Amino acid sequence: MEYRNNHVLRKLRYALNLRENDIKKIFLLDDYKVEEETITQYLSKEDNPLFRELSDDILERFLNGLITFKRGKQENPKYKNPKKPKRVLMPKDFN
Repeated sequence: MEYRNNHVLRKLRYALNLRENDIKKIFLLDDYKVEEETITQYLSKEDNPLFRELSDDILERFLNGLITFKRGKQENPKYKNPKKPKRVLMPKDFN
């Protein structure tokens, strides 16, 4: 079975017991405004006429917001750009 982004969102919703209002708040944590009607469309099954495909970018925004929702906002983020982390060098005596 091929998983789509919509499947991932649906499974996370049920696993974490999230309501549509919670999902809306999670999107807002990544500065992405989405209406509850659109969330309903993302959560619909493929055979439903209301179904709307969830893109990779929007799923990424949800996952970023979910991290903040579960962990809390970081006051001093380690990296300025979370998409490009700095390379971490291991000490020589790590072996």
